[in-house]
Amino acid sequence: MIVWVDGEFRAAADAGFGAADRGALLGDGLFETLRFEAGEVKDLDRHLARLQSSGRALGLPDPVEGLDLAAIARALMAHSELDSAALRFTFTAGEGARGLLRAEAPQISRRLSCAPLAPAPQSVRLALTTIRRSPSSPAAQHKTLSYIDNVLARRHAVAAGADMGLMLDTQGHVACADCANIFWLSGERIYTPALNGAVLPGTIRARLCEQFSVEEGEYDLALLEAADAIILTNSLMGVVPVTAVGERVFAANPDWVEAWQDALD
Repeated sequence: MIVWVDGEFRAAADAGFGAADRGALLGDGLFETLRFEAGEVKDLDRHLARLQSSGRALGLPDPVEGLDLAAIARALMAHSELDSAALRFTFTAGEGARGLLRAEAPQISRRLSCAPLAPAPQSVRLALTTIRRSPSSPAAQHKTLSYIDNVLARRHAVAAGADMGLMLDTQGHVACADCANIFWLSGERIYTPALNGAVLPGTIRARLCEQFSVEEGEYDLALLEAADAIILTNSLMGVVPVTAVGERVFAANPDWVEAWQDALD
């Protein structure tokens, strides 16, 4: 595998983080997962805006200043001989002295890697995890390198015989799946958790909320469990129906799924 690292292309074996890199040591950084298809990075402007917004919120330099990420992605795809891929842009505060405080002008590190784009799942089964997301935590509202809650939520879900973990916030409100935003249909009303909670502002979530009437708020698990249908969204898989939450089975509602998938084309 070839990786773009701070302006040059390297073999994956030579693309590791330095021993003093704050991203590796402290999770001090951000990442973005992007879909490359048909010669372009999908929703690139939205991803760039989220990176920059998160950088400001975390007191980091602009993650993409001076970069033409679209051009870098096309070159990486050519090096990798792929037509479509899942891209990962990783941004760290770079190497620094031991301790929590960053240098006043951190020597940031940036890299872009790719992997073959896997087909989206036809459906997903969720299992409720005991890991809660805190609305006050920056790690809940930004794609930081501190992702252990999501990793363990997925492990718990798979151990329970499901595909992904369903995560609540610390007040017991529905937050998200371990790697996706969540929407549900009750009658003719569509709901999703609001961004003022422990919710990542997903790029696909934003597109769909702009195109359809969606009610955003704080919702208890009981409202989700009483839904007629549930879907998950993220930038790699698009829109995918949920067929179970624990033992509760849900209809896929193909008309809803197809309409929302079509809205992303």
